Amino acid sequence: MMKINKLLLCLLCAISVSIDTYAANKMTMISSMLGEVSVRLGGYGTAIIDWGNGTRESVTFLPSHISRRSHVYYDTIPRIITITGDSITHLGCSNNQLIALDVGGNPMLAELFCSNNRLKKLDVSKNTELTFLECHFNQLKELDLSRNTDLKLLMCHANQLTSLEVNMNTALTTLWACLNQLTVLDVSRNAALIELWVRNNRLTALDVSKNTALQHLICNSNQLTSLDVGKNTALKTLSAVSNQLTSLVINQNMMLWRLNIQSNQLSTTALNVIFETLPTVRDLREVFIYNNHGTNSCNPNIANDKGWTITNTFVFR
Repeated sequence: MMKINKLLLCLLCAISVSIDTYAANKMTMISSMLGEVSVRLGGYGTAIIDWGNGTRESVTFLPSHISRRSHVYYDTIPRIITITGDSITHLGCSNNQLIALDVGGNPMLAELFCSNNRLKKLDVSKNTELTFLECHFNQLKELDLSRNTDLKLLMCHANQLTSLEVNMNTALTTLWACLNQLTVLDVSRNAALIELWVRNNRLTALDVSKNTALQHLICNSNQLTSLDVGKNTALKTLSAVSNQLTSLVINQNMMLWRLNIQSNQLSTTALNVIFETLPTVRDLREVFIYNNHGTNSCNPNIANDKGWTITNTFVFR
């Protein structure tokens, strides 16, 4: 065990200096996974994969094609896997039990998928071309995205993030940051945002007034006491289950078709006000109000007369 730990320490030191030691456009990762490890690559020209045990192979890229390569290991000794190529734009390395990943040697990288690993750190500060980043189900405590100004999709849920700054990511259209430990999230500069998923955090407030393109907002299991979606005229779905809401501002959101506000603290008056501000519709639309203070005493006919179905039994979806 001591020998393996020493070897792992040496490998971690090696990967930390890989950018300085090796040529540009080289990416490195460490895995001790038993069985098949696979990567997906896309780009132009060719790439060389060194699997860290004496095996190397070449990948020739085809236009608009992602190539998958895999290698089988018969032990759990940590090894460094290196990928070198002049024009690699896509790297997929999810589900490999990676404990370290260095993509700083490849500034052309536009798409990075590294979910379901054991990463505690991820430095993408040199990947200024990055547009897609999926790093969910890791052990990240911080994530610096200040230089990734072209980022459009970010999926960083199920980590250990206590803060997340996305002010510089003005092109962002999709943000999934559920299952973290966020207490504050500022999305005021993300005007292009279409999807925002932040359930299971510790948010006490959420201002989406600047996100006028927002279509889907999922903010279940936080500590929100009020929420205003009056300016989100493109909003289609809103789920704010298991918060502490005492008020919710709707404002004739004509696109809204599903509203789930179960398990909050909405009074009879608050629920009736919500019903009164719902738009009149002709197609089937739903409001779920189970387990609020006013659930059994509100007047669902106000919403029914506008074409809405009111459900006051528990719905898990």
